[in-house]
Amino acid sequence: MKIAIAHMTLKLLSKKLNFERAKKVVHEAKQKGAKVVILPSMINLGPAISFTSPAQLKSILKNHAERIPSGGTAYFLSTLAVQNSIFIISGPILERAGPKVFLTSLAISPTGNIVGKYRKIVLSHSDISIGLSSGKSLEVVDMKEKYGIMAEWDSYHPEIARGLTILGSTVLINFPRIEPVFDKKLKKILETRSIENNVPIMSIGGIIKSQDQFLAEFPSLIYDPYEGLLEEITLESKKEEKTMKVSDEDKVVLLELQNYTQKPQLQEQKYLMELFTTVYKDLKKKMEGQEEEATKHSE
Repeated sequence: MKIAIAHMTLKLLSKKLNFERAKKVVHEAKQKGAKVVILPSMINLGPAISFTSPAQLKSILKNHAERIPSGGTAYFLSTLAVQNSIFIISGPILERAGPKVFLTSLAISPTGNIVGKYRKIVLSHSDISIGLSSGKSLEVVDMKEKYGIMAEWDSYHPEIARGLTILGSTVLINFPRIEPVFDKKLKKILETRSIENNVPIMSIGGIIKSQDQFLAEFPSLIYDPYEGLLEEITLESKKEEKTMKVSDEDKVVLLELQNYTQKPQLQEQKYLMELFTTVYKDLKKKMEGQEEEATKHSE
């Protein structure tokens, strides 16, 4: 299956412009034969969490968190998928669900139906402080290949990737939070996750602007468990046959995914689950024992 990775420029808090860019990228990907296109995090607002003040953030969460599927971004992505007859996987947007706000990734079929919704599980201290809530469920999306979705700090915790692999993922997609400074540890972490789970990983970065000012660029990264880093995509990276430069600020890389994926064996999945369960049952027992000892000493 041919997939397209969109390495895009997003403008902070400029939904109309960001949507226009996404339209061009998806159209070009479809024209080049892609069956799936992967769009970056915060396709509507850009990564406002990383580039706005705490006071502005409160306003953004209040006024820009959207309901799914009735919100404007979900509707836009569904329409885009139908118009281009293509699967779309989009990085997290701010989702409003009752009193809670989540960072939620979407997978949409060519008929416009939402076939996957993943609420980011791992929260940082700053996430909690601004009022974000944690998701409670892993998400594997079946689009011929099985895509396990991770967002932001999920990749720093091996349990998430291992759980997605146990559930049958043949490829993992990571949506990092784009910040002013790129965390170089992320490259090592993603390569490790790829090796320890024996699956390829695609991490979708991008470029951030405010007005006409450049703020940051995170590379998009493709890892193979045997070959390591296959490609590091930036606007300045070498242009190859499989790369389309949609504009001076947007790039799309095409990838034949079947060249890298392996179908998981049910027996192996069961073994991994047994191992996973054994370790965490033992951890729970020992932690409970430590708590009991601490309570005794405090009395």
